[in-house]
Amino acid sequence: MTISKKGSRKIVVEQESYRWVITALSKGIITLTVQHDEVKGQLKGRYRFRHQ
Repeated sequence: MTISKKGSRKIVVEQESYRWVITALSKGIITLTVQHDEVKGQLKGRYRFRHQ
């Protein structure tokens, strides 16, 4: 899985570049997906948040 540059944001942490994107799954639930920018396909994490 590769995060598209279109619609995602870049962040640099300790000289490492990452791409992140937030998507809405349904009402009150979002997913944050983070991927290393230089090593394609290396998914760093997918986190779900639910609004109470």
